[in-house]
Amino acid sequence: MGILAIDEDGGEQAPVAGGEAAATAEAGPRADEVQRIESTARRDAEDPYALGQVDAPVAMVVYSDGQCPYCAQHAATTESALIEQYVNAGTLRIEWRDMDFFGEDSNRAARAAWAAGRQSMYREYHGALFGDGEQLGPADLTEEELVAVAEQFGLDEEAFRADMESAEASAWVEANVEEASSIGAFNTPSFLINGQPLAGALPAEEFEAAIELAAEAAPYDPAGGGSESGQDSGAGSEPASEG
Repeated sequence: MGILAIDEDGGEQAPVAGGEAAATAEAGPRADEVQRIESTARRDAEDPYALGQVDAPVAMVVYSDGQCPYCAQHAATTESALIEQYVNAGTLRIEWRDMDFFGEDSNRAARAAWAAGRQSMYREYHGALFGDGEQLGPADLTEEELVAVAEQFGLDEEAFRADMESAEASAWVEANVEEASSIGAFNTPSFLINGQPLAGALPAEEFEAAIELAAEAAPYDPAGGGSESGQDSGAGSEPASEG
């Protein structure tokens, strides 16, 4: 697998010594300025932490943290627009990887999102956390606050609490962090669009350009390869299979 290494401006970096996080407001590298790597999209039809057709020509993997202000900004604005424009049209599938780069509060938020997914409400729960586009802090991510959000959607509180505290929830978060680290995604939000890395608080136009390019190159093989025409476009010769 290639290395993403997108420790660029425009995202919230993983904490350095002492727990401080370096953050900037500028965008990361443009879609046409970075090298493609192997996609991490799972394309699992039963994945509750994904939205869109499993065989959509384009898959975008989103790496985010509950306390990242740029993640909240992206979720409240750009992400919603991409869902309306591309997911609803069958062009794009989004898969989310919630992480805990910023410590235990982020870990708790990620586990809560996983628990919501167990009741088929991940997208709604995730959207509620990031709904206003404002940065969340420790006071917003206590167990009781997270349970209160679950109650807004009528989730089974007992099951939600049990799932949030389960070993499976912790393992899911750990796997997401390991996956991000394996491709060098050390800041949030980070994205892979059919293997095309993007990072930071990019404008919607950057995502639209990357999605359009990926759709033109489809069908896409997550393992890499050439297009059906035999040109080295970075697209695969067969559609991605489920799972």
